[in-house]
Amino acid sequence: SYTIEMGPKGPQWKESPQPFSCSIEDPTKQTKFKGIKTYISYRVTPSHTGRPVYRRYKHFDWLYNRLLHKFTVISVPHLPEKQATGRFEEDFIEKRKRRLILWMNHMTSHPILSQYEG
Repeated sequence: SYTIEMGPKGPQWKESPQPFSCSIEDPTKQTKFKGIKTYISYRVTPSHTGRPVYRRYKHFDWLYNRLLHKFTVISVPHLPEKQATGRFEEDFIEKRKRRLILWMNHMTSHPILSQYEG
């Protein structure tokens, strides 16, 4: 992974000192509000901390939209599509997980997006 830094002659690419990755695993059906609201959570583990956090699709969607707003001139990879029906079926859950992994791999290997902390 690379970053862009200002050098003596202007912007230049520099190899990122700490490339990282995020694993996305263990999609699990969860409920809240005494079972009224059901959703799927994913265990997301960044390599630089090793501490897992649990995230829903809406959290990935929030990050995607935040990046679109912040980086208007960068082509931010698209998230897997939302789906209203069939979203609790095993095939759909597994397919979404694979697509989220691909999306996250794009994000963590992007020279600019991977360095964004905001």
